[in-house]
Amino acid sequence: MERQKLLTQKDSPRFWVVIDEAALVRPLSSPPVFREQLQRLIDTEPLEHVTIQVLPLTAGLHAGMAGQFVIMEFPEDPKIVYVETGTDGLYLEKPEELARYTLVFQHLCATALAPDASLIYLSGMLDTLK
Repeated sequence: MERQKLLTQKDSPRFWVVIDEAALVRPLSSPPVFREQLQRLIDTEPLEHVTIQVLPLTAGLHAGMAGQFVIMEFPEDPKIVYVETGTDGLYLEKPEELARYTLVFQHLCATALAPDASLIYLSGMLDTLK
């Protein structure tokens, strides 16, 4: 909840996420909790600094198959990539690592549903759970 508050504060950071559809169709919580999570994603629609895209299963194998990562950019510090492993987290700072993950993210964005279509998809999922 505290992290979610960051998205609605003044000077909130830019947040762009690509969510694999597999993460949305695999039940990880109770239906009421899942409905609330979907609604929270949908509720970000009016926030100009938040972009959500869904990467459909029909995309098949994709550039992000190696796992999740976060690209963090700071006004006065160099960009870094955070990669979470099963036992640890890695912070990558080398230019070639940054370039690779930036390219992977660009490919994921290009392969995923457009932001508007992603919100329609999420709304459809929510409707089927009611």
